[in-house]
Amino acid sequence: MFDARFFGISPREAERMDPSERLFLQESWRAIENAGYAPTAIAGERWGVFACAKGDYVARIQQQEPTYHFSTDSIAASRLSYLLNLKGPAVTLDTACSSTLAASSRVVGQIRRSVRPSVTSVTGRVTWKS
Repeated sequence: MFDARFFGISPREAERMDPSERLFLQESWRAIENAGYAPTAIAGERWGVFACAKGDYVARIQQQEPTYHFSTDSIAASRLSYLLNLKGPAVTLDTACSSTLAASSRVVGQIRRSVRPSVTSVTGRVTWKS
């Protein structure tokens, strides 16, 4: 079950939030912890967040509520980066079936090109089909 308050999200927003974004937040937090980091202790660090969160939720909820204003698909990476106060790039990629590969390639490319690369990155994909 998604704990909206834990992530600083209002119950109303959480109710309408794309499930793939909720899952991306939960699993990214879990991955950071499993890697041995305390998510609250990495604030201000140069971490990159590269997401491939994509689903069909927007179309589904607009059928139920035509006036629903939805966020863009790009918000998943930015929301995690903002939540943790990370100082690296926050990028959401959509290249259809190759999004995860494209995100991983971008991380490697950034590390190679950067004078001060992000020490760490969170890269993940969530696909939610309702």
